[in-house]
Amino acid sequence: MTLADTLGRALALAAESSQGVHFIARGGNARYHSYASIFLRSREVAGGLSEMGVAPGDRVGVAIATGRDFYDAFFGAILAGAVPVSLPLRRRFGPTQDYYESIDQMVRSAGIRLVVSDQPRARDLAPPPSELGEKRLLEIPRCLAAPVRRQPDDLALVQFSSGTTADPKAVALTHRQVLTNIRAIADRVLRSYPERNGYSHRIVSWLPLYHDMGLVGSLMTSLVRQTPLALMSPEQFVARPARWLSTISSFRATISAAPNFAYQMCVDRIRDDELEGVDLSSWRVALDGAETVAASTLQKFHERFDNHGFDKKALTPVYGLAEAGLGVTFSDLESDYRVETLHGHPVVSAGRPLDGFEVRIEGGPVGRVLIRGPSIMSGYLDASGRPGGVSSDGWLDTGDEGFMKDGELYLTGRDRDKLVLRGKVYAPDFFEQALELSLGIASGSVVAVTESTEQGDALVIVVESAGTDPDLSRSIVSTLTERTGIAPGRVLVVNPSALPRTTSGKLRRQEAFRRFVEHA
Repeated sequence: MTLADTLGRALALAAESSQGVHFIARGGNARYHSYASIFLRSREVAGGLSEMGVAPGDRVGVAIATGRDFYDAFFGAILAGAVPVSLPLRRRFGPTQDYYESIDQMVRSAGIRLVVSDQPRARDLAPPPSELGEKRLLEIPRCLAAPVRRQPDDLALVQFSSGTTADPKAVALTHRQVLTNIRAIADRVLRSYPERNGYSHRIVSWLPLYHDMGLVGSLMTSLVRQTPLALMSPEQFVARPARWLSTISSFRATISAAPNFAYQMCVDRIRDDELEGVDLSSWRVALDGAETVAASTLQKFHERFDNHGFDKKALTPVYGLAEAGLGVTFSDLESDYRVETLHGHPVVSAGRPLDGFEVRIEGGPVGRVLIRGPSIMSGYLDASGRPGGVSSDGWLDTGDEGFMKDGELYLTGRDRDKLVLRGKVYAPDFFEQALELSLGIASGSVVAVTESTEQGDALVIVVESAGTDPDLSRSIVSTLTERTGIAPGRVLVVNPSALPRTTSGKLRRQEAFRRFVEHA
């Protein structure tokens, strides 16, 4: 396979193949578009953007739902020599103002000149400071143009950090960095499951395309590797998680990824009758990352779907972040995931570093996770649009904490999220998962934080509830006292969907503290 040195070249090479993307509609039917047709349409958008005044290096926001139009706009920007920035769409639930504030911050921090959107209320997006104003995708004049040639070390795209402990930061990545990470991930998979003797990989994804796991891990990896891809929207998964598994079954997918909460949703919400005819035996790499991986969720997922052909060895906890392009560590693809115990709490291994990457722990056996490797970002964009933020020796402080054992990384939480109680340090998951397991509280509906009192630091639990259980607070106190030996000083019950989350759905614990605890 000819290796591309830029993302534009990768699309051009894919257009010469017989491959493309299967877009899964809500009813389950698939509409196929070849990379050749996507390349042609992207060139038309590129010409239109150039006619509108978009110049090489300009940042172009793309706020478009999963589908062919996303490809047209995203790669149209790349072929015009511009730098696409995939922006999140407003979720159906959750505080609207949080979304608008987040988008405004993203537009400004990435230096976006133009936002391309297909949304009915595109004007709801914060307008960028530009004489071009905001245009919808269909309003861009299409004009077939030759792709603008870019260099491997030119800026390829901007994606955002998770924003769990602070506002999302604009991460600048070059073509070389993105392609290097994709190849490191592919090499790790192909080492265990090589494509030969008629065996080939196929990918299914519902992950949002503004998230690195969806954009780089699924969309770009399948394009660069010219691997068949079935793409469905996040809304389809949330409405009916069984669609994800049935699509894996019918498409005979070998690779599919999701955060931990998605595996738990499958366990909790998929009915037996929805699994009729579902065969998961083709699924070799079930990647689990982007948030804390719970050992209990992995075990339950395997137990639930074992009789549908799912192999426990497919469960593959991983670690990555936008600042690295995507992947940093992978657990062993040919054996069961590993679990260690820390302070009585099971911690799942995220595996060993990908080729070319290094991981070290600073500040103790359990300390800050630092990473170094060939795809580490050029830096965070500052107000001037210039990247910065990586140390001179190439090490990046991830903000995560963990420990190493036998060469494998075990994550224990975010540094700013850690809780200090009675002289011991706890990850908030220690308390949150205890409540989820014992009381059946939905994953992602409870946060643990601490507050300072006259008696010292005290545990506070904030939980979402519709208010149907008058004894919820009492149950939380007794459960945590029994399971952890620590009784919360306060339990605050808030409305469903009230907890602040990142655009990818992860809880923002520090913001929850400021919003519900600090002034309560």
